[in-house]
Order: sequence, then structure tokens, then C-alpha cells
Amino acid sequence: MNLEKKIRIYISVLLLISFFLLLILLGNTVWKNNKKTTEESLSNVSFLIANDSFIQKNLYLRNSQEMKEKVDLIVDSLNDIDMIVISDLTGKRYSHVNPNLIGKYIVGGDEKKVINEGTSYFSKAKGTLGVSLRRFDPIYFEGEQIGFVVVGKLYWKIEDLQKKTIIRLSLLTSFIFLLIYMVTLLLSRSIKNELKGLEPKAIGKLYEENESVFETLKAGIVLINLDGDITKKNQAAHMMEVDKYRESLGESIHSVLEDFNPIYDREIFLGEKRTFISLIPISKKNQIMGIVLTIKDSNMVTKQAEKITGVNLIVDSLRANIHEFKNKLHVILGLLTLNEVEEAMNFIQSIQSNSPITIIDNTSISDPILSGLIMGKINIAKERGVILEVSESSLLLEKHKDIDTQDLVIIIGNLLENAIEASLHSEKKFISLDLSEDDKMISIQVSDMGVPIENLKDIYTRGFSTKGSGRGEGLAIVMERITFYNGDIHLDQLEDKKIFKVVLTKGG
Repeated sequence: MNLEKKIRIYISVLLLISFFLLLILLGNTVWKNNKKTTEESLSNVSFLIANDSFIQKNLYLRNSQEMKEKVDLIVDSLNDIDMIVISDLTGKRYSHVNPNLIGKYIVGGDEKKVINEGTSYFSKAKGTLGVSLRRFDPIYFEGEQIGFVVVGKLYWKIEDLQKKTIIRLSLLTSFIFLLIYMVTLLLSRSIKNELKGLEPKAIGKLYEENESVFETLKAGIVLINLDGDITKKNQAAHMMEVDKYRESLGESIHSVLEDFNPIYDREIFLGEKRTFISLIPISKKNQIMGIVLTIKDSNMVTKQAEKITGVNLIVDSLRANIHEFKNKLHVILGLLTLNEVEEAMNFIQSIQSNSPITIIDNTSISDPILSGLIMGKINIAKERGVILEVSESSLLLEKHKDIDTQDLVIIIGNLLENAIEASLHSEKKFISLDLSEDDKMISIQVSDMGVPIENLKDIYTRGFSTKGSGRGEGLAIVMERITFYNGDIHLDQLEDKKIFKVVLTKGG
């Protein structure tokens, strides 16, 4: 049995029991109240008649007609009184709703107490009109009891009123039951929808699975509420001692809580460890509930970045060199096979004079990784019909203090790749690279004569690209690296070319 049916059955049974007990309680209370109300009404009318001087005097004088007329008026004016009988101490009637019974003696056998003792009381007895609830009160004249009055209501009317009351209560409780049952149906369906149709066992299993995944993730995961407080963290985040670095994380957390714009792979230091953080708002039905903070070790993100650029760019560059070198070896081999030794020597000299390695050697790029990257990019550009030149004044040291060579690979590699792609659709396929470095900063300048860029404000946004879907990561990653080093990037678009200028601050 699923949760929705269980909720309906449990609540329905609970409601039925509750309403059954309530009906008994209300029925009993109403019965007592009706009886009490009837007794009070009978008692009041009986008391008024017994103490009416007109009734007292005419009973003493045995004037039956005068008493009958007055009693008839009283009976007609009261809806809840069925009979009023006035008798002397012998039980002889001097008034009755049935004129034929006047002069005859009262029946029921419950009148003896008022005759013998002169007391007031209630009694249930069968009279000439049927079983009734009757009130007896003695009538006195000049201090002496001369008779009594009986005010009564037929018992079947009392019971009928009780039945009608119970029916009304039953209908009312049934209506309330149906109303609450409908609410129960809506509640059970709402609960089912909230639980995505899952049963308690499935929810428990899913919770355990999620907890297992949550705790085994290598990245630190931290849940933060709208007040900026940490509500939950996994084992990886605990090992990173996230609580100690609230000040380092505070600016990013506050920024996301303020405008609810997510942050992806922002590079910061937690203590001495270089990390990448992402903060993503959690929402439910368009209502923000908090944010998820993901903390990754820099090595994890570097490996991801290499899939886009970096080492992969160097590998592509070397592959292009090998490909070109093999083609030229085939030419040399062919010339030697034809015994064209002089032509082979001239070809080798032309290769040496046109080699990109010569261009790299004419610059002061001491970092071998960056030198390999640029050499590879020159060959890739050449294969695509694009000329890539490195200015002779370019300078890069072998070590760059706090600036990681891998970050320079990502920045330079992406800028050159974009310039090559932009030049493919241009008449002038020429790219210029200028690099400079001193103790305080590194400057990178890449210019091409390719197609101008529109929507300049979006070019550093992750996912934005003019090259089709699945692109638009390169410049976003470049911007993240530049921001990490407190650097700056600027694009100048002139009439015939565009220039990307990057400045990285050492120690940033």
C-alpha cells in the first residue's frame, strides 16, 4: 500500500472514530439540554398558574368556565406546552385542552404526592393524551391548599425533537467529515507531489545513496543558508577546514547572497592552498533557499583546463611539427632517390631559413614550455595559411615568481588560438605576438587582422561564442586566470585589426 492511500485510510478512520464519539457526546448533551429546557418551561408555566390569584379564586369558587377560558389562552400562546390541567384535591378537573374531560378525574396515578404532601415535582406518566412529562404544583387560597395544576408536554414530541436534533447533527458532522476528507485527499496528493511520488522506503534509500555520494566526493561541498551560515558539509570540506577560512570565502558568499548570480571556478587561496570555488544558488519554485559552495583543489581544475587548452595545446603543436617534419623528410628522401643532391641541399637550407625555431631563438623566451607552445602555434598557423610572428623584443623569464607557467600557457594559448581562427576568414592572415616581463608584471599582446568582435560585453562570459554551440569556454577561463593575478585584459578594435592586451601582476 502506497503512502497516499495510507494517509487517506489513517485519517479517514481517525475522523470516523472522532465524529462517532463527537456525535454521541453532542447527542447526549443536546438531549439533556432539551430536557432541561422543557422542564424549565413547564416549571415556569406551572408556577405562574399556581400563583395566579384569578386561578386561585375561581378554583376556590369552582368556576370552571372562567378557569378554562384563561387556561385556553395560555395554551394557545405557548408552542411547547401540550396541556394544562387544574384540579381540586379530589383530582377533579376544572380545565383541560379537551373540554369533554372537564369534570372528570385526572388519570396517571402520579398526582397523589401533590395532593397528600403539597409539593412540586416532575413526573412521567400516561394520561388521557398519552405519555407525557408533567409538572405538578399545589394551588393555595388564603393559606390553604385547594387543588393543584398539571402542566405537561407529550413525550413523543420531546423524542421527536431529539431525533430531529440528532439528524441535524449527523448531517452536519457528515458534511464536516466529507469536507475534511476532501482536504485530506488534497493533502495526500500534495505530500505525494512534494515527495516526487516516492514512497518512504525509496526516500530512505535515496537519502542514504545521496549521503554516500555527498561524503565520497573529492571536492568539498558546503551548504550555506540565506544568513551565510554553514548548515552542512561533506568529509572533504571538513578536511579542508572550511570554517577557518570564512574571511577568505566571505566576499564571494556575500556577493552570491546579494544578487543570486552564480560564481563558477573562482580561484582563491585557502590558507596556503590554491583552490577553485563555485557558488550556486539553490532554489525551489523560484524561491532561493541557500547556496552550494564547491571547493576544488587547483590540481583538479588544472586537469579540466588542460582538456580545453594548456598541455593539449602543446601536444597539438608538437604533433603539427612532427607532421610538417615528416612531409619535408619525404621531399628530401625523394630528391636523394633521384640523385638530386644539390636540390636536396638547397631544400634543407630553405627549411632551416624558414624554420619557426629560428624565430623563437631570435627572442628571449627562456621558459621552455612557453617556447614549445609558441613554436607549435606558429606551425599550426602556417598549416592553416596564417602567419604568426613573435616580436624580436619579446622577453619571458624562465621562472615567473607567483605566476604559474601553466596559467600563462592557458592565457597565451587561448589568445593565439582565437586569433588563428579569426584570421582564417580574413584577407590578411597575419598575427603578431609580443611578450614582456620584469620583476613586477608580465605583459602579453596578441593582434590579428581577423573579423571584429561584436557584443564585447559578453566575450568573457562562460558559454558565449560566435563559433557555434559547445564553445565559449576559452576567454572565460582566461579571464579567471587574469582575475586571480589581479591582472587586466583590454581589447582594442582598430579599423584593420584588433589587439588583446593582458597585464598580470606578480604577487597578485
